[in-house]
Amino acid sequence: MKMAIQWRVQGLRFTAFLNQIPLELDFKQLWLEAIGSEPDEVNSQPKRQLQVFVQKTEEYRAVLQVERERIDLVLQPLESFPPKAVYELGPFQSLSETFKEYIHQWLSVDDWPTANRVAFGATLSVEAPSIIAARQILLDMVPSLKIDIESNVEELLFQINRPRLLTIEGQQIKINRLAKWSAAQLIQTVISIGPVASYVDRTNMALLELDINSALETNMLIGPNIPAFFQGPHDTIVEYDALFQTKLFDHLIEMATEISKRGDIA
Repeated sequence: MKMAIQWRVQGLRFTAFLNQIPLELDFKQLWLEAIGSEPDEVNSQPKRQLQVFVQKTEEYRAVLQVERERIDLVLQPLESFPPKAVYELGPFQSLSETFKEYIHQWLSVDDWPTANRVAFGATLSVEAPSIIAARQILLDMVPSLKIDIESNVEELLFQINRPRLLTIEGQQIKINRLAKWSAAQLIQTVISIGPVASYVDRTNMALLELDINSALETNMLIGPNIPAFFQGPHDTIVEYDALFQTKLFDHLIEMATEISKRGDIA
């Protein structure tokens, strides 16, 4: 039986991949409709077709980034001074639910564009008393990984994609479940000026990076107030409403949660 790992969040991401971002789409207006207030920061790089909107709260930094055929909604931890080796948002179990509601909020906006792929990403970590203990967490979560964790090993990383067919309302969609497991010692050097001595902070971590996404070959179109489509067997087009789309995003988060709890599973 695997021990319960209390994963903590370094970042959460929702991505919509588009064939083309509509030129007439006003993302600042979308922001106002979804968030209800002006962004704290707005940055634009026309040559890259890049727009970035930022909101800062006491708990996190929310970012909407639009670039060519991709839209990212990201929650990031706030930085502080003096700097830390690791910045965290909090426990994954509760924050995943918060982020899910955040996604629902954006998808309910009338003019949210259609997308051909969607993804949920999470960067998770748990602190360990030593680098050996961090490696042991990986071995516990990835039973197929066979290695002498006390040998002369400096970098340990295991990455795998275990696709799974997801059935929603009788239809199957291929979901990529990409997980990257690693163990690392993070070193933060703080150089002080004055009477306070400089020091080096070492933090041993087990890390899990997740990218749960709908496979490209499903040819999905997703939007809040139009049907979502995917290319089914024999080129049959099947229509879905906004409720189906919300269920899909919920399933992506559920799959990520399952991996964080049970480890590398088929």
